[in-house]
Amino acid sequence: MKWGFFAFSFCILMLVSCTHSASPEFSSSRVGYILSGQNVAGGFVRNALTIIDPDLMRIIRTVPLLRSWAKNFAVDPEGNIWIGYSGDIRNSDRRLEIYSSSGDLLYTLTPCTDPEAGISFTSPYAFIACAENGLMGKVVVLNRQTLEEEAIIPLQVPDAPLVLISSAADERAVVVIGLTTGPEEASYSILYWIDPHTLTLRAQIPLGKNTDIWHILPHQGKFYLLNVGSYRQPRYEANDILVFTPDSPQVIPLASSPSPLWGAIEGNFLYAYHNPNWNSTLTVSERWLSRLDLVNGQIVTWTLPEEWDAAALSVWEGQVFLVHWEYWSGDQNDGLYRWDPETGRISLLLPVADASGIWLPPR
Repeated sequence: MKWGFFAFSFCILMLVSCTHSASPEFSSSRVGYILSGQNVAGGFVRNALTIIDPDLMRIIRTVPLLRSWAKNFAVDPEGNIWIGYSGDIRNSDRRLEIYSSSGDLLYTLTPCTDPEAGISFTSPYAFIACAENGLMGKVVVLNRQTLEEEAIIPLQVPDAPLVLISSAADERAVVVIGLTTGPEEASYSILYWIDPHTLTLRAQIPLGKNTDIWHILPHQGKFYLLNVGSYRQPRYEANDILVFTPDSPQVIPLASSPSPLWGAIEGNFLYAYHNPNWNSTLTVSERWLSRLDLVNGQIVTWTLPEEWDAAALSVWEGQVFLVHWEYWSGDQNDGLYRWDPETGRISLLLPVADASGIWLPPR
């Protein structure tokens, strides 16, 4: 995580669009995407957008990407893929690329410094969460049709640092989470609630001690915040999942299992991958999956192999998929995996070097 960033001139610049070679014909009307974009130690040489056929589980096309940190990507309602870049450990980036569903580069934009904290969509806007300089962040709002800037929403904490790390949206709210400091040596987070219609900040809600939110799941009018920092919280005050409902001033904690990092909701079940080591000085070998019943609160957990790090999780047509890459041991075990709850085994389906993100199409 970078705490120093370059200065930024509050304007958006659309560069000349360019196109890759002609796209291959797809045999399936449904495509998914695997992002490779987080191997800092490898110099991002394997950065790519891999287009897959999820029905046949085969690779359709691999599109090389910029050699810059690509922490998040998103697919808009029109099927275009948005990827924000944030440089490396020393340097920032301002570029955001938009690709067609078949992997052709449509536009390169420079909306802000380090557009790394998520890109969300509500009609007719794109909300780009920008980490900026570590003292404050911002959300840049673009019109998806014209790519013109509609608003800039600055976010900050008085007399404290702020690093934006995640965001999500539905038709009622845009939710942005940032890390800040507090009175004790612990992780503290702030929730920013933005109105997607008026494009104004509605509320700034402190989430308290031992909160660190890297993934937000909108579901049926609520936002489920996965708190990987909950391992430090006493279990009688468990805050594994924080539930935010727009128009309500309260954030309700739920107990599931400590340190949920990535997750997905299917039906009434919230599936999560747990890793207490994430963004922490803790050294723990245990990794596990959980399933929380959002109706009755029942929780089931399954043990994963020790030190098996997942970079993302998705649930698709009843199956749990994880992407995995190994920091030091090369790319022989990198790729898309399927987890079998009956046997507890994880099997490699598609080898993809430095696989770090996944998007699978809705039903």
